[in-house]
Amino acid sequence: MTSAKVTDMEWWKKLTSGNAAQPVSSSVYARESDHVAELIVRRAQIKSSDRLLDAGCGDGNGAMALAVRGFSNITAIDQSRFHVAVARQRALRRGLRVSFVEGDPRHCPFPDGSFDAVTICGNAFGCTEDPRDDTEFLREALRLLRPLGALVLSIVDGNWLCQHYQPDMVETLARGIIYRRRDLSDDGTCLTTHEVVADQDSGLSTEHASVVRLYTRGQLTTLLHLVGFKAISFDQQASWHGANDRIVPRYFITCRAADSCGVATPGAMMARSA
Repeated sequence: MTSAKVTDMEWWKKLTSGNAAQPVSSSVYARESDHVAELIVRRAQIKSSDRLLDAGCGDGNGAMALAVRGFSNITAIDQSRFHVAVARQRALRRGLRVSFVEGDPRHCPFPDGSFDAVTICGNAFGCTEDPRDDTEFLREALRLLRPLGALVLSIVDGNWLCQHYQPDMVETLARGIIYRRRDLSDDGTCLTTHEVVADQDSGLSTEHASVVRLYTRGQLTTLLHLVGFKAISFDQQASWHGANDRIVPRYFITCRAADSCGVATPGAMMARSA
């Protein structure tokens, strides 16, 4: 079987047969987005008229789940041109008003204090080996929030994933399979996933690698405080149905922008805690 490495855009095109109008995510991920949207509505104390930013929106499931619940002033940003194209077409098809923007959520093209709330959900946070990227992500969210604005962060429970990840997994697609191999870093702070999509019709395969940082509750609390957030609240009941409908516990975190901004260096906080 012929194999080749691909870019992120090509990877998602492969999963959707190159059709931007076809949803990238399965009903599994749509269920997760609906679950998170319900938590945001109930616990983030934001109004349907508030200005919301979905940072790292992917193919738009989260933003659209909020739009169908009456939120009328939503902006969503993602670096992937293909994801943004998918999201725009899906929102148009469903008659939903969401402004999708192509750009880096760590360096957004919006003025300070543009939003009443920022959501970072799905797999948008903790997806690089360098923890400074995550600090930068949170710093940008703080810049974009009005005073006492809300941040909503959804991220997998790092302790649980470190102990329960599956080294090898196969997932069936409509026209082939995805094979995943996961490797834990020596210090237990990162999980690298190598994925191969095999197309049974053409006999071709494509490869992709991604990294997830494994944060504990204590590390996340410390990092959010250092960046300048306060009133940090955790909900450990939130969970999502992962590949093959496995239940993977996630943290659902809500917090508020402090009155004065400023980011300290995480430093020793990044050493993995018990």
